Amino acid sequence: LSFGSAEKMEELLGVTPGSASILALMNDTDNQVQLLLDRDLYTKEFIGCHPCKNDASLRLRTEDLLHVFLPHTGHDVTVVDL
Repeated sequence: LSFGSAEKMEELLGVTPGSASILALMNDTDNQVQLLLDRDLYTKEFIGCHPCKNDASLRLRTEDLLHVFLPHTGHDVTVVDL
């Protein structure tokens, strides 16, 4: 399991290492990135993430990410047990 190389993160998501975020999926317009989400996180009310840069953090409702944001980007989520 990996975030990928710095070059691929920049190319596909428009972010640098340390700034990886579920929100960066909005930059993957060709849906080349697969989202894996740990089951424990999937069941929480909120998910914390960076706003595509690592100098701030956001707290978003998991339901909004799953049912509003991800459908808007065209990405699906695969829930995994890590």
